[in-house]
Amino acid sequence: MMAEDQQHQESKRGGSLPVLIMLLLLGYPLSTGPVAMLLEMGWLGPNPSFWSWFYRPLSLVTNRFPLIETLFNHFMNFWIELAR
Repeated sequence: MMAEDQQHQESKRGGSLPVLIMLLLLGYPLSTGPVAMLLEMGWLGPNPSFWSWFYRPLSLVTNRFPLIETLFNHFMNFWIELAR
């Protein structure tokens, strides 16, 4: 009985990892728009090391898939217009 409970607990923990990874993958591109808006409003400084770290994963994907780059640019322009 104890072994079953322990195995059940381990399987529950293992099931949450893919969900967490999925949320991170979905949440990261969505967070870029508000960050751009904060930059336009002057709340974030143009620190080059931050931006190179923040946009590195996106640049890897957009270099491979040009359509994603176009969609991303439209998304960023939307947030920049909201800031103005």
